[in-house]
Amino acid sequence: MTKETLLERLPPFEEASTLIEAYMGHVAWLCQPFNRSSLFRETVRPAYSPDNHLLPNGNLAILFIVLAIGKLVDLTGPPDYPAARQYYHLAETALVLNGNMLCHPTLASIQALVSADSAYLTGVSLTRPLAPHGTLPPNDAR
Repeated sequence: MTKETLLERLPPFEEASTLIEAYMGHVAWLCQPFNRSSLFRETVRPAYSPDNHLLPNGNLAILFIVLAIGKLVDLTGPPDYPAARQYYHLAETALVLNGNMLCHPTLASIQALVSADSAYLTGVSLTRPLAPHGTLPPNDAR
């Protein structure tokens, strides 16, 4: 699995912005390891820039966690559990992309883990497996 493969799974910027706002409006008050401006400055803008391959893996994991939770709390439609679980799985993959993040944690990887805990605070399990570990779920799970 490569970072390029993960980046290809990002939704269009407009959809991502909607999901991020849903997360910030409905979940971030429970636990906020980052604020909106730093999330956009350090993670979202770089993820959608031409140089997105420079985005650290921990930041990519943060983005996928926020998208996963945003899919569940976006009030403009019904919760999309398959897509939320897919984004969660992609976040897990980003965290272990270049080795064991538990041996070499970064601030972003810790922020991603703390953000993942906020999913539990919403009462929703995102951890049911979608596909065998180390493989991507099918594209039609979006």
